[in-house]
Amino acid sequence: MLGVIMRSSTQFSRGNRQNPWDRDQLYFRYGFWDLEPNANLMFHVTPKLSAILDSTELSPRASRSSKVESLGGPHEISVSYYGSLNRAVYTLIYLYRIWQVKKGIITIDDLSAIAGWDAAKSRTVAKYDSHMRVDAVRRSLVAHNPIVLGDSWVDDVTEDDFAILCFKNPCKHMFVRNLLTLGKRPDDTAIEALTQDSIQELRRYVAPRCYFGTHSEGLDGGIYHEIRRLLHEGKSQITYGESSKHLWKIGWGDYKDHIKKVFIGSSFYHKREWEGQDVIQFENITIDLREQPVNIEDLCLYRQEEQEFQLFRSMAMEKLLSCVTIYDALREAKSRNGGVEPFFWDTEFKKEDFASRFRLATWVDDGV
Repeated sequence: MLGVIMRSSTQFSRGNRQNPWDRDQLYFRYGFWDLEPNANLMFHVTPKLSAILDSTELSPRASRSSKVESLGGPHEISVSYYGSLNRAVYTLIYLYRIWQVKKGIITIDDLSAIAGWDAAKSRTVAKYDSHMRVDAVRRSLVAHNPIVLGDSWVDDVTEDDFAILCFKNPCKHMFVRNLLTLGKRPDDTAIEALTQDSIQELRRYVAPRCYFGTHSEGLDGGIYHEIRRLLHEGKSQITYGESSKHLWKIGWGDYKDHIKKVFIGSSFYHKREWEGQDVIQFENITIDLREQPVNIEDLCLYRQEEQEFQLFRSMAMEKLLSCVTIYDALREAKSRNGGVEPFFWDTEFKKEDFASRFRLATWVDDGV
């Protein structure tokens, strides 16, 4: 079985006191959602396990003198990971198939048999690089796209280098790109708290182009680049307002009032009692619009289009909870597929005791 990972209890005893983290209460802190530190598991997929072990920590690629972009996009200042072990295993096997094709372990005839191509299609695909061949199989099987770039990373990779590293997410806050579509996808990487009725209901009262509205994807698209700029300048904190001001070059009206409208909409759309308030309570959601600098190392980003989180801190290997190897993944896939090894990890394999869920929470002080 794939690494059995035990989640620690979210409660502790301090006299009669219970841990006041409440997953039913959501806190939106000037652009960032609260997370309960160490309550969520994170899964980093790598075909470069040797490089990570040699550096003694899971760190941004630039820190390990590696420019290999095997999982899509430049991440020289952040570590990419998934909030779902199910998604991580799928990506790991996808990378492994690219490695097998480039090494000649899997031939074009094998791929044609898997995808059901005719001779003409096979001849065309045979001209592709190994990444494009595997991606062509993916499209033929109507499988997910893990967004892998190229196959140059294969050159110095061995079979033992394919692994999934599991850590607890230490972050206190999360920025979600494209909040609108988050709750609409049925896959196992959806953030449960943002699919609830109160989020859907809130959107009825806000402007179409605010954070909770219908066109949020263009609002926050550059926050990763803003964090990168700040880190390059030696800064350690960010607020959503600073990021927005830098990216949009706002030049009209009172900036603070404008930011309020960005988050919850103008007075034409939202309830009149919200006007002028810095802290808004809507059902189980607290929207706090007071400027609050957030430590970058306490922050993670969630990119909906890639189903991926990004973490702005290194993780020491002694904090590793478990390591799932490619051998573990293939053995599990074969056992779940009637003894036949599937070309990809079947995303229908997901079960409650296997695929983790990424949860939001907030700290509720019980006054004790």
